[in-house]
Amino acid sequence: MYFTKWFSDVNSYSVLDSLYKHVKQHFEIEFYICNIVSRRVRVSLTKLRVSSHMLRIESGRYGRDRIEKAEHKCIYCTSDGIEDEFHFVIKCSFYNDLRLRFIDKYCYTKSSVLKFIDLVSSKNKRQINNIGKFINLRFQRRKSATL
Repeated sequence: MYFTKWFSDVNSYSVLDSLYKHVKQHFEIEFYICNIVSRRVRVSLTKLRVSSHMLRIESGRYGRDRIEKAEHKCIYCTSDGIEDEFHFVIKCSFYNDLRLRFIDKYCYTKSSVLKFIDLVSSKNKRQINNIGKFINLRFQRRKSATL
């Protein structure tokens, strides 16, 4: 009964209309938790997966400076796209050099949300380590960027 309640809560909780409900399909320890050795890299991937980050899709949602979802535009590139997890990993040109270095070309050419979900849920040790490193470096670059 607990698992049924957990699954129901994950799928009905409105704040989880993000990536989490798409990557967390089963009540079990995630592959990446046991296969990414670097704590910093593992934490970065976790933050992305549970939307505990400062991307505009989240930062514009709370506090006195709330803005409409359509206004959560990326300020790091010229695409005029909403800065959500998909944009951050797959689309944003501010990180092209890192994307080329860490992400298989298949994932960002003819990109789709399904490819993205498969990427951040990968059961391939090399791929999940690379996406974790990629996200960690992106968070660092984003934090140090002065705009």
